[in-house]
Amino acid sequence: MTTPGSHADSSQAAARPAPIPVTASVFASPPDTLAGRIAGFLMALLNGPQNRMTVELLEVRPEDRVLEIGFGPGTCLRLLAKRARAGFVAGVELSDAMMRAAARRNRAAIRRGQMELRRGSVSALPYEDGRFDKVCTVNTIYFWPDPERDAAEILRVLRPGGTAVVCFRGEPPPGKKPTRSLPPYPSDAAVDAMRRAGFVGLRVETRKVPLVISTCVLARKT
Repeated sequence: MTTPGSHADSSQAAARPAPIPVTASVFASPPDTLAGRIAGFLMALLNGPQNRMTVELLEVRPEDRVLEIGFGPGTCLRLLAKRARAGFVAGVELSDAMMRAAARRNRAAIRRGQMELRRGSVSALPYEDGRFDKVCTVNTIYFWPDPERDAAEILRVLRPGGTAVVCFRGEPPPGKKPTRSLPPYPSDAAVDAMRRAGFVGLRVETRKVPLVISTCVLARKT
């Protein structure tokens, strides 16, 4: 289901959930511990369908420069690198544990200079203005300290005409419970934050994928 983002054009900000503290995430567990291995496996499993949806909607071309924010165990990075074969893929992540896991999973791309991983956050991306053609992030908006300012930081590192995809868990069908790992995030709140940050051409895509309802907000920089 696709809906345009123009419905969020109101003078009042949409209601936004309080951010989840990053330290509250089980995925901060060291990957060499049992808890860390289980967390990495679950993240790769649960986010896999959303990662594939995100990469599809991003329409990555072979020469694109692409950034993923909050890459976790690095499974989406691998998908991006397969599409941006003659381009460049970068990842920014807060967790040292996930940095190590993703580096192992993508060592070949890193060695040939096609990919680099940096420690950082959506609030202060360690790249210059206009560096990327495409930016994506999956299930990180829950942790953004200030969605409007953080969306503006994504906008900053995009080139003019560049595309961003922000993906998160959508509302389950009536009578169905959401997954325990992450709650649904209101799409109106995500659209509103990105619109207020300066994005244009916003639209919402929602699909039933294995295990979850997945919602992606697509937006463009003028």
